Amino acid sequence: MRTVLLLAVVTPLVVACTGETPDPSTSIAVSGSFAGNYEVPIAPALGDAATFEVDEVEWTVVGDIATLHYDLPRGLVGGKLDVTLSGEIDHATQTVALSSPVGTGTCSLSASIVSCREVFTNLGRLPISIAVVEQIAALEYPGPIEDRVRVATMFASEPIGIVAFDLDAPAIDDDDDADDDDNDND
Repeated sequence: MRTVLLLAVVTPLVVACTGETPDPSTSIAVSGSFAGNYEVPIAPALGDAATFEVDEVEWTVVGDIATLHYDLPRGLVGGKLDVTLSGEIDHATQTVALSSPVGTGTCSLSASIVSCREVFTNLGRLPISIAVVEQIAALEYPGPIEDRVRVATMFASEPIGIVAFDLDAPAIDDDDDADDDDNDND
């Protein structure tokens, strides 16, 4: 009985003294859809061409399992290619080791940014379409189109990248279905 009472008194004191009360806004165990970016680690000369926006990164946490789901950038892979990886959260280190049939990844939290370094093994033939890579580069990238083509080609031979998203930056819902329903004249 004394041990239980002692723990009940000491535990709050330890938390109060260290100031390490978990802050839910900085926990990796938060579900949602977030805006993000994807970066291919590459030579600095191509660095600007190796960063792509990702409109929506879905980060779902159920119990101690986190699931990461997003589409690889079309400007990188030349078509639609979604990625889903899951793994157990290590709450002590705020990290997650992810895996799936398409590859593995390790995610970590720094402030409100989740960063996941991924190594893919079974994505199929890449790029799906070099013409799509060129078209998207012409629309989205201010530099030479050839730089984006070189990044896509290098990614195809060594599919390694980093997806990062900010837990404080939810994805913008650009679904116009609700607006269309308001204007129906049935």
